[in-house]
Amino acid sequence: MKKFLVLVVVIITVASCFLLFSCAQKEVAEGDGTQSDVSDLPFDDGGKDTAGDSSFENPSETQPPEQENTEDGEQNEDNNHDKLYFVFSPDGSGGVVLTEADTDSRIIDIPSQYEGLPVVAIGAGAFSGNETLVEVNIPSSVTRIEAYAFDGCYNLAKVVFGNTCGWSAGKYSFQSSALENNNTSAVYLRKTFCGYEWIRTSEN
Repeated sequence: MKKFLVLVVVIITVASCFLLFSCAQKEVAEGDGTQSDVSDLPFDDGGKDTAGDSSFENPSETQPPEQENTEDGEQNEDNNHDKLYFVFSPDGSGGVVLTEADTDSRIIDIPSQYEGLPVVAIGAGAFSGNETLVEVNIPSSVTRIEAYAFDGCYNLAKVVFGNTCGWSAGKYSFQSSALENNNTSAVYLRKTFCGYEWIRTSEN
C-alpha cells in the first residue's frame, strides 16, 4: 500500500511538471504581442517604415496646392494687362472718331465699332507722342486719318490696314501695294505723310 501511494505521488509530480513545461512553451511561442514576423511589418525594400506616411501612399499630395498655382496665374495675367483707354466723339455722319488714346500697349487693335456706331476716323494727334507703340491695326471701317495722328510715335514699325485701297494724303495717292507693306505704311503715317490728312475714297 505504501509503495502504491509513493507511485501515485511520483506520477502526479511528473504530470504536474510536464503540464507546467507545456504551458511555459506555449506562452513563449505566443508571446505578449510585442514580437511578430518581420515580413508582416510595413517596411519597403529599403527598410523605411512607411506605415501612416501619406506621402508614400500618394505622392501627388506633396505637390504645391492648386490655389498657389492659381494665384500665380492670376498675378501673371494681371501683369500682362496693359492700360488701354480710348476717347470717341461723334463725327456728325452716324459714326465716331477716335480722338484720344491713352495706352501703354505696344500693339493696338483699333475697334471697328463703339457703342454700335462705326469708328470712321482717327482724330488729329490721337496717338501723338506715344513712344511705346510698335504696331497698329486699322479696321476697314476707318476712312479718314487726320493730320499728326501718329506724330512722335518714333517706335511705330508696323501698320496694318484692313483696307489698303483708295487712300490719299493731300495731293498724294497711294498704291494699294505700298500700304500692303506694313513697314512702309508705318513710315508714311509716323513720318513721311504725318502732317497730312489721309482719306479713303474708294473700296477698290
